[in-house]
Amino acid sequence: GYLSVAIKTEEKGSRANGEESGSMVESDINSVYLLLFKGSDYKICPNPNAPGSYYIKVTNPTDNKMTAQIYKDSKELLVIVNPGPKLLDVIKNTNASSTYATVNAAITGVTRSDVYGSEGFAMISSGNEPDKGDWAAGSTLDLPFTDITGYIQDSKDVPDEKRVKIKVERLASKIFMQVASTVTIPADTQFEFTDWT
Repeated sequence: GYLSVAIKTEEKGSRANGEESGSMVESDINSVYLLLFKGSDYKICPNPNAPGSYYIKVTNPTDNKMTAQIYKDSKELLVIVNPGPKLLDVIKNTNASSTYATVNAAITGVTRSDVYGSEGFAMISSGNEPDKGDWAAGSTLDLPFTDITGYIQDSKDVPDEKRVKIKVERLASKIFMQVASTVTIPADTQFEFTDWT
């Protein structure tokens, strides 16, 4: 079957109070990889056009829209945009025994260079994320999947109403730091980021 996807990147404006808005390059889509899963254990699906491969690389997306031939029993879609070298290695090393759990475990081990590098800013789909105003305090996103049930078509000429809308988020986040007015800072105090999580 065929799956048509439209990718929406996060708004250019900053979410952090007092921060400058993001640049256009932060949301550029340079490379797109699709990982599809099925079943209650989220087992990875093969690429029907590449025996032994368990991911689909989308070439030349137009206006962030793309169509790909996929395994007909696929149920869930994970989209990874602009992966760095280690993240790309995770994608390319998926195999018949891979599940979402194994892929996610490998993704959590990516390094700083995978967040931003020659491919641009790495992004990953945010699943069936609710609108911003619908988030309750402390909410988390359990799975970054998008359910594609009912979207797989017999022809590559997919109408717009059957195009899956995917939202992706950058792995890098901006933060706004401010010293509390009640804190006295010694003149020789220095601050340096030594690591990130």
